[in-house]
Amino acid sequence: MSDLTYNQWKEDLKAVPSAEQPAWIHRTLKNKKNLHIYGRYFFPHIIKGTDEVPDSHRDLIAELNNPEDSAIIFPRGFAKTTWEKIDTLHDICYKLEPIILYISVTLRDAQFHFESIKSELENNVMLRAVYGNLVPPETDKGRKWTNTHFETNNKINVVARGACKGRGVNIKNQRPTKIIGDDLEDDERVRNPEQREKLKRWINEVILPSKDKKRGQFKFIGTVLHKNAVILSFYQSHGGIFRQAIENNQSIWPNYWTLEDLDKVKNGYTKEDGTFVEGIGTRAFMQEYMNEPTDNELANMPFEWIDNNYYTEIPKFHQPNKVITIDPQAGESALADEYAITCVAAERNDRHKYVLEQEAGRKSQMDQAIAVVRMWQRHPETRVVGVEKVLNQTAVFQILMDWRSGKIDFEEVDNNNRNIPVKAIDPKGKDKVARLQVHEPEIERGEIHLRPEMKILREQLLFMGTKAVDHDDRADSLIQALDLLPNNLQLKGDKEYNRDNTGDKTIAGNLFKMKF
Repeated sequence: MSDLTYNQWKEDLKAVPSAEQPAWIHRTLKNKKNLHIYGRYFFPHIIKGTDEVPDSHRDLIAELNNPEDSAIIFPRGFAKTTWEKIDTLHDICYKLEPIILYISVTLRDAQFHFESIKSELENNVMLRAVYGNLVPPETDKGRKWTNTHFETNNKINVVARGACKGRGVNIKNQRPTKIIGDDLEDDERVRNPEQREKLKRWINEVILPSKDKKRGQFKFIGTVLHKNAVILSFYQSHGGIFRQAIENNQSIWPNYWTLEDLDKVKNGYTKEDGTFVEGIGTRAFMQEYMNEPTDNELANMPFEWIDNNYYTEIPKFHQPNKVITIDPQAGESALADEYAITCVAAERNDRHKYVLEQEAGRKSQMDQAIAVVRMWQRHPETRVVGVEKVLNQTAVFQILMDWRSGKIDFEEVDNNNRNIPVKAIDPKGKDKVARLQVHEPEIERGEIHLRPEMKILREQLLFMGTKAVDHDDRADSLIQALDLLPNNLQLKGDKEYNRDNTGDKTIAGNLFKMKF
């Protein structure tokens, strides 16, 4: 890559007479080493801001123009497709690649990318001022300007394909000189061994042999979605570039994605109005932003036990049993575990249990106690409000007891209604995963229902006890609620409660884990 920065180039441009500027721009930006400047100058609506292009993007640009076949593994949302698009436009403007084949996971995705490139050629005034009108006139009978194949006025052909569709491309007895495979794997296909093998064979048996013999190159661009992803094996065999959103405790794109921004993506954040925005969770973050997908075999249970039993409309309860539990946050630092408050409801004489609400985050212990009261006042028929009280997690319980007795008042709650049914919870040192296993038969039978947006709770239930999750507070809070409202037909403690569930732990859950 050139050491010339965009701002240095712009200063040089100012010294050029206006009439000579288009030719000067054309000449100085032809070399691919200056693609970072080409992108900043012609596409300010895409490459936003005044900062220089980060080193990670310059490395990406360099790999795009490595003449050898290679993989470009980059985090989701870190502009890998944006720079590929700019690179393709540069190839078109300078007639560098006669035939370009662009492949995406589906033809529709490839067509969407095509429309974006065509739109720049049609509407980018700055581009036209330097390179002229590259769009063929509509009166041209041989005009090719579709969303699967277009040919520019300077005779560059660009063709779109969906992954694993069709054979090679040959236009006017010429094969593609550059083939781009962009995000050829999605979550569904990458989990299927047969689909992975199909894509691998198609690349090796169709795509690679179809490139121009003398100068053809294949660039496999994407994110690692599975430990056996095809792009990862291609990288291991052909080389390329592998980047993570956070390297050496620093963001690789610090002017756009700060560490704080990335933490919000992973763990969520509270807006100024007090609304909590859910994050995607550690497991999804490691996959999408760190290119380190978790082995699904580490999961505590099959995904479908949860995914097949979501609910979107709250049932109409006639005789509801409701419990609220909180797993408090002991410390107040940004690195401390989260607190988690969960409300679970079940119709009396019905095995199905619904997670009505869950709130999590980091707050002072006073604010955690207030959050518990707020949730209870939203669900005044709650039978028990369980508060974990163990070791240094006693403050929230004591604050709630002081509020209930009238020793203190809380703002923004109804202080006239203090009859909160607080109950101390002590897990008695029992392993959390073991406590989850007690409820696996209910989960397998489809009797535990989450809302689709409870992604982090789902993740923690699936991967509690593994390195795939940083925290397990949400899952622990739910387990506490299920312990108070277990797999029985009444609320634990009711006179009617007489069900013996001691055998649950050895049925389906242990069969799945091969434990007897």
